[in-house]
Amino acid sequence: MKRILLTIFAIIASLNVLFTQNDTLNVIFEFNSPTPNPWGLTFDGTDFWVSDHISGMIYKSNPTGQTVDSIEVISSMITGISFVNDTLWALNSKIVKDTIMNTSAYPVYFLYKIDKSNGHKIDSIEIIGSATNLQSGDLWGLEFHNDKFYISYNGGYGPCLIEVERNGICSDLCCTHLVGMTVAYDSIWAIRYGGDLITVTNGYDENWKYRIVCNATDLAYDGENFWVIDTADNKIKKLEGVTALISNLNENNDFHIFPNPTKDYFNLTPGKSNIDIQTIVITDINGRIVENIRWNKNDSQRIDISHLLKGVYFIAISNGNKVVIKKIVKK
Repeated sequence: MKRILLTIFAIIASLNVLFTQNDTLNVIFEFNSPTPNPWGLTFDGTDFWVSDHISGMIYKSNPTGQTVDSIEVISSMITGISFVNDTLWALNSKIVKDTIMNTSAYPVYFLYKIDKSNGHKIDSIEIIGSATNLQSGDLWGLEFHNDKFYISYNGGYGPCLIEVERNGICSDLCCTHLVGMTVAYDSIWAIRYGGDLITVTNGYDENWKYRIVCNATDLAYDGENFWVIDTADNKIKKLEGVTALISNLNENNDFHIFPNPTKDYFNLTPGKSNIDIQTIVITDINGRIVENIRWNKNDSQRIDISHLLKGVYFIAISNGNKVVIKKIVKK
C-alpha cells in the first residue's frame, strides 16, 4: 500500500516540476539495500543504518555497501531512525493502543531508544497520533534537531509534521508533503512525497530547492553529500553535491587549514582567491553547527577547538554567494 501511495505522489510531484525551476541532484554512486523493504536511513558519522519497515530489522552498512551488522527491534514496524549523539532512536509506526481525548480515539505509537548492539529497547517516548484516521505504518520519518524530535506522518496534503519534546509533549507544525528528514547546515532537510524534491525547512516553512530522480522515502547527510533510499529499485544512492549551496573551489585558491588532524587548534589562512569572508561556522558530521567564528580579517587566524569532542568536523566559509567546505579531524 505504501509503494502504491508513493508512486501516485511521485507522478503528482513530477508534474509539479514542469512548472517550477529546480536544480536536479544526480546519482553519483549507489549500492543495493541490505533489506528488501527499506524505509528509514541515518548516518552515524562512519556507517549508514537502514530500517526494514516490515520486519523491524535495522541494518548497518558501510559507505561501499557492505552490510556489517544487523539488529532486530522486536514487535515493531520501524520507519524513521535517527542518531542523537551516539544513541540510536527508532520510530515504531505500529499502533500500540488508542487513547481517548475529547471523546475521540487517537492512535498511540512509541519512539524507542535502542541499544545498537542488540536491538533492545532502553527507553521510550509515547507519541499520540495527531489525526484520528492514522493507521499503522502512517508515521514516516524521524529526525532530532535543537533538542526536539520531529516526526513526519501521512497527513495527505495537510500538516504532517509533529514536534516532540523529550518529555513526550507533541505539537503539530505547518509543514506538508514530508516523508524522511535529516539535518544539514543546521536546518531540517526533507523528502517530499514521492521523493522528487528536497526541501529546506525550519519546521514551518517549505522551500523546495532540488529535484532528485528517485522514489525516495528517507535521506541522510554524511557531511558532504546527501544519500537517499530509492524504494523503486531498493538501492541506497549518493547524490552529487548541492552545487547551489556549496561551491568547492580549487584547493590552491581558497583556504588552508593546518595542522590537520589537530588536537587543540588549527590555523585558517586565505589562499589566492582572497574571498571577502562574511561567515565561518564549524559543523559536526550531522551538519549541526557547533561553533560560530568571528573573522578578524587577518592573513591568518588561530581557531581554538580544544573544547570540542573528538571526531570529524566541517568548516564552512561563506562570502554570501559561495560556501567553501573544509574537513578537519579533531584528535
